[in-house]
Amino acid sequence: QQNVVVITKTFANRALLQFDLTTISQSIVSRDIINPTYKLIMKCAREENLPIRYSLIAYPLYEGWDMGDGYYFDGGSSKGASWSFRDRYSGSLWAMTGSSYLITPSASQVFNYQAGDVSMNVTSIANAWINNTIPNCGLVVMTSEETNPTSSGMSLYFFSQDSNTIYSPYIDVGWNDSSIVSGSVTTSSISISQINEG
Repeated sequence: QQNVVVITKTFANRALLQFDLTTISQSIVSRDIINPTYKLIMKCAREENLPIRYSLIAYPLYEGWDMGDGYYFDGGSSKGASWSFRDRYSGSLWAMTGSSYLITPSASQVFNYQAGDVSMNVTSIANAWINNTIPNCGLVVMTSEETNPTSSGMSLYFFSQDSNTIYSPYIDVGWNDSSIVSGSVTTSSISISQINEG
């Protein structure tokens, strides 16, 4: 038809996070921690228009960024990272709009009929940081709905470190420090006595 303009809008919400793994790295070098697994834990504060099935994907960032000092309810901040800027105040742009990230390594979590509390295995990303394979510039977490042309416009909001709650995002580090003792096992007899109450 003549004089008809079709406008397609894509709404994309992304979360940026960064964690200092220096202490963990030192414990790995000293062999206090062996073969750890890393889980990204994020608690959902609010969700809107969630589809039945969706995924959250985490990619490692390859450019440094600054955190703003604003809040969602006061319109954000003139400082810090945004869709276009690594730091809006200094005018430092992302090399790639929306945040500069590597495709691999990556991590994901699938959700079915549930809200978005995250417990995502990010071991491959954390190992790459600790081994200095990639710089630790943090993570970007995005939803699979970002590339879905029929997306319902879902939104997930997570507690941040400035939320004044116990639900700040963190990386849970787990490892097995048990040891197996080989050799012979001896047993002995024991006597059991019963002491009545009173």
